[in-house]
Amino acid sequence: MSNDNIFFKSRPLPDEEFLPTMSLFECPQMYITISNKNFSFASKGSHAHDGYEFIISNSYMPHLGVDSKSFCCSKNEILAINPGQQHGPLDRIDNAYFHGAMVSRKLMEETAYSIYGKSNVQFKNEVSAASSLLRNLMGMFVSEAKMPQAGTSIILTSLSCHIAALLLRELKSNMPCTEKLINSIEARRIKGVIDYMNESYNIDCSIEDLSSVAGLSSYHFIRVFKNNTGKTPYEYLIDLRIEKAKQLLADKNYTVTDVCLECGFNNPSHFTRLFKNKTGITPTYFRSIILK
Repeated sequence: MSNDNIFFKSRPLPDEEFLPTMSLFECPQMYITISNKNFSFASKGSHAHDGYEFIISNSYMPHLGVDSKSFCCSKNEILAINPGQQHGPLDRIDNAYFHGAMVSRKLMEETAYSIYGKSNVQFKNEVSAASSLLRNLMGMFVSEAKMPQAGTSIILTSLSCHIAALLLRELKSNMPCTEKLINSIEARRIKGVIDYMNESYNIDCSIEDLSSVAGLSSYHFIRVFKNNTGKTPYEYLIDLRIEKAKQLLADKNYTVTDVCLECGFNNPSHFTRLFKNKTGITPTYFRSIILK
């Protein structure tokens, strides 16, 4: 792609020692960098620039600093950095693997004005999930930039606008209603997990399984799930299994052991203990009351 644009000339390219370990793909108002899988930040350092930067981790990345505040990113999480903010590693980071997206102030503010009628965007500095849609769009941008052909400039410009709009939609900022929208998106993801749990309550469901359904990292999923339900995923699953057990105990065709196994409990004594802890009575006594 052409290098004759202001954003390209003023962008903070990686230091020469980093260039051999980074791949860079760009269009006039955006560029994306991809680190090699064994990239390391050898020491503490920081810089600032005039564009918006978004770090999307493909591996565990601790010690990321923004204005001296420390952040830790797990796989498929994103950290937003605003123009002028000092950022960089607060300590050595080994074996980092990440994508970096730099969006010009001009593109981000024009996109924000088109959507919200205001500009001067300030994203909240926090770690959140990078959606599969955002990661796919960035992948499309990289694929198109790798093999330029007829129409590549138009496609990259379109993708850069799409990515900027999606960042505004999915990340918390000072734009109107963005936090409400984020909460709505998260609530829909958690509803999908709850639907899955209702269908699969009687099989083993790991945090990794559930977070994959939500499209979130395990750490972020647990926090979002509890924010939306008031319970951890484990607590919710146990409560769901107990409610299912109550329904089956009302059916005299099932023994207590049958109910235990049908609801995903492998150990009858464990089932009895949990049931009594949640209801105050044993499954057998519950059945005697319900079948009177």
